[in-house]
Amino acid sequence: MVSIKYCPKCNLNLPSDKFHKNRSTATGLAHWCKECRLIWDREHKTDPRRRLMFQRANIKRRENPLTRSKMVWRTARVHAKVKGADFRLSFERVRDAILNGVCERTGVAFDLGFPKTKSVKNPFAPSVDKIDPHGIYEDGNVQIVCWCYNTGKQQMSTNEYEDFILKAAKYIAETRRHA
Repeated sequence: MVSIKYCPKCNLNLPSDKFHKNRSTATGLAHWCKECRLIWDREHKTDPRRRLMFQRANIKRRENPLTRSKMVWRTARVHAKVKGADFRLSFERVRDAILNGVCERTGVAFDLGFPKTKSVKNPFAPSVDKIDPHGIYEDGNVQIVCWCYNTGKQQMSTNEYEDFILKAAKYIAETRRHA
């Protein structure tokens, strides 16, 4: 870990213990020091107009396909790091798939919007799925799919999951016909 880090907000070099931890950065530390972040949080949380303006701008930014591509790619990188797995997935692979706009397995259009509450997930948001769940994150072993496809698949291979879907669809069609 870095012993001294620069805070661009207050323009000071400070000891690393003056920064919050952030695993998504190269240094493992937040960009701003704790004190600058606290001041910024107070300003934005106490003035409702500033908070609302910031939230709207943040939502628009997050719904941008390029920004969403970065978020999806970084999330996959963090998952690989937590699991101690190799990560060789290129950002371009994720970006191109999200810019294409549809799930690579179902053809369903991605929805880059965010639900109103954090406890609810957007089922049609893009998600990185490993084709072989025991393989690594690399361009040849991933597909960019809807979140609901990925969570349904879990630890199954793509073929196993799609066989399950076809059997379920056949059963549903037969029971509807007889109802």
